[in-house]
Amino acid sequence: MEGKVSTEQEEIDTFMIKAIIKAKNKEKAAEKKLMRVGFLVILSLISLTVYAFKNWIQWFQTEGSIFQKIITDPFILFLTIVFIITFAWLQQVTVKFEKAEKDYDQLKEDMIDRAADIWSSPEAWKKRSDVFRELKEKHDINLYHK
Repeated sequence: MEGKVSTEQEEIDTFMIKAIIKAKNKEKAAEKKLMRVGFLVILSLISLTVYAFKNWIQWFQTEGSIFQKIITDPFILFLTIVFIITFAWLQQVTVKFEKAEKDYDQLKEDMIDRAADIWSSPEAWKKRSDVFRELKEKHDINLYHK
């Protein structure tokens, strides 16, 4: 019976470790996507600004309302729409990143709080530091502190 309990505990340990690795990978992927979309927002804003400054003098030199010229310029409208869409996308990706980060932090805290339960046997407790070191080196997961 004791062998069965030990095997079940090892399965739970393995499941927890795989879950935290998966959560960390999900957080890293969300962070990468956040950086890419942020770059696109900045790029679209710079494009809009450069085009507006480039045509600013031309708009003042011709007759008519500057506002009307800006509104009727199809490229300004296109760049503005691109900026608005990328900014909305950035907001959506930020929410997903924050959720992934929260999930990872919860798993990490849970694993740290339940370390004595997870590695309950003396042999498992000795292997715990090896597991923590391997997680830190291979997956950048630090379980030594919250």
